[in-house]
Amino acid sequence: MRSLCFIALLVTSATLFAGEFKSKVIQMNDSIMIPLEGDQVLFIRNFTQDGGTTRGTVTIRKSNTLVLTATILTTSNSNFEPVNSIVVSGGAEVTVTCGDGNSCFISYKKDIKQPE
Repeated sequence: MRSLCFIALLVTSATLFAGEFKSKVIQMNDSIMIPLEGDQVLFIRNFTQDGGTTRGTVTIRKSNTLVLTATILTTSNSNFEPVNSIVVSGGAEVTVTCGDGNSCFISYKKDIKQPE
C-alpha cells in the first residue's frame, strides 16, 4: 500500500510541474534557440535586458519575423518601460538574442495547444 501511495505521489507531482515557466540568462551578443513542434505553443512572459542601447530580440526563424524586443532595465532612467508578453504558435524555431547590454533574462513556457 505504501508503494502505491508513493507512486501516485510521484505521478501527481510530475504532472503538476510539467508546465512550469523556465528562466534563462543570456549573455551579451549570445543567443538560444527554442524549437516548437506543430502541436506546441510558447508563452514568453518576461524578456528584459540589463542596460545597453541595442535591444535583444525574439525572432521566428521560419519566417524571419521579429516578434519581440527586450525591455531595457537601467537605474539611470526614471521612465519605466513596459514588460511585454507574447504567445508563439508551434511549427517554428524561436531564436532569442541578447543585445549589447550586460545580459538578458527570459521567462518562457512550452505547452500543448488546446483544441479549438
